[in-house]
Amino acid sequence: MKKRDKRDTIIVSIALIIVLVIFGVSYITKAKTIPNVVADDELINCIASKSKVYVSATCPHCANQKEILGDYIASFEIIECLSNPLACQGIQGVPTWEINGERYPGVKSIAQLKQLAGC
Repeated sequence: MKKRDKRDTIIVSIALIIVLVIFGVSYITKAKTIPNVVADDELINCIASKSKVYVSATCPHCANQKEILGDYIASFEIIECLSNPLACQGIQGVPTWEINGERYPGVKSIAQLKQLAGC
């Protein structure tokens, strides 16, 4: 390998490392700016008044959603799709949130639910 080829390889490698570091710092900074939402009765009541969630007793993702909501799960209208398939017509997967008439599939954090519900 010629000296020039080695130097070019080193320069490209250094540039690649710099780009990766910049993206890494950007990712970490962005992750730290996500607001940390503390659930309280007022927030949960606001979200619950505008939403319902479709679940299944055998769904592990639904169990994760229930874990996120904790004791507040009792505040929400929960439609169990295995025992009530007619109510779940058009639902592609569970959990699916229906908030203000719009459907949002997947597990949602309190912060996401707050934003979707406009609370």
